[in-house]
Amino acid sequence: YTIGTLFRLKLPEIIDASIEKILYLDADLLINTDIKAIWDTDISNYYVAACKDDGLDDDSVLLADGLVPADKYYNAGVVVFNLAKIRQDFDLFADSARFLQEHPACLLADQDAANYFFMDKVLFLAYKYNMFTRNKRGKNLPLEDGIYHFSDDYCNPVQPEKFDTLYYHYLYLLQDEEWLR
Repeated sequence: YTIGTLFRLKLPEIIDASIEKILYLDADLLINTDIKAIWDTDISNYYVAACKDDGLDDDSVLLADGLVPADKYYNAGVVVFNLAKIRQDFDLFADSARFLQEHPACLLADQDAANYFFMDKVLFLAYKYNMFTRNKRGKNLPLEDGIYHFSDDYCNPVQPEKFDTLYYHYLYLLQDEEWLR
């Protein structure tokens, strides 16, 4: 993993203390829904709100070592962080750095560390807010209301799915935007 992977762990430190909550979205997402429902989710008793990771590998270090049960593991591509609660209970970057030094086989770095620390205080969101495209590919499914996550996947221009077509539609709309130049 790269150092950029760990930036998410710095959010409680670098975001002004007056901001108590933040919605983090990966760059490989296609948003096909109103995300206000995610934002409006009450997470006052949780560290994070996120979707269960339906792409979790069975040989994950956290699962294999019994550090996090599979039913409590979330994907960090779409996450609402309760910054106030995290700041109160953790020095997230330092705690995660120690965790990763103790568990160097964790390949998903920040996601694994955060899952370890937050496993008992995760509010799970509906699956539609983090649908892995690789699990839908080849099925020619109708376009769904939700968030498509191209994790370990890419848009296929040769045999596109409906979500690929929507991605290319948005890309086409952006081609004339001044800020792209």
